[in-house]
Amino acid sequence: MPRKRRKLKVAIVGASPGWRAVLDLDDSWEVWSCNQLYKLGDGALGRRATRWWEIHGYTPLTKARRPPDHWQRLEDLHIPIYTLFDLPGITNVQRIDMNALATIKDYFACTFAYQIAQALLEGAVAIRLYGVALVGDREALVESKCVEWWRGYAEGKGVVVENFHDCEYGFGKQPYRYAYNDQAER
Repeated sequence: MPRKRRKLKVAIVGASPGWRAVLDLDDSWEVWSCNQLYKLGDGALGRRATRWWEIHGYTPLTKARRPPDHWQRLEDLHIPIYTLFDLPGITNVQRIDMNALATIKDYFACTFAYQIAQALLEGAVAIRLYGVALVGDREALVESKCVEWWRGYAEGKGVVVENFHDCEYGFGKQPYRYAYNDQAER
């Protein structure tokens, strides 16, 4: 008798307020995060995570933007580390298959886009975004549009996509209906 494949549910975690709610998810959810967010909650996020993304290479720019012990901390997670490049000293590297992801759409403006695409490629039935507000300058201008596209694509494929963050505005939140709430919005 064929083994029943589990239904993949993915929680993707960013650093905006509201990310902590991911810690209350049951073990049926995979938890994916990125960069140096293993520090969040005194390391609670790093302990809960099942996969990690460090898509930036081992370059002077990346090294300048990460803590000095970053690479060792990634190794110490003992979970797959998804990347586009070789990461010296990290044994649990999982190279992102750009050819496979790009068969969906070659549109990747941030790590969250790669993560959503990977979840879709693996047949995710549910995706939740925790602490993904995308309110920084580049995030709001470039990344949010890309993540919105991936969210819409996923929902169009029947995948349930939910967003949880505690910011009043940002990705997936607009408290006013255009024209209907004109006075309040202005």
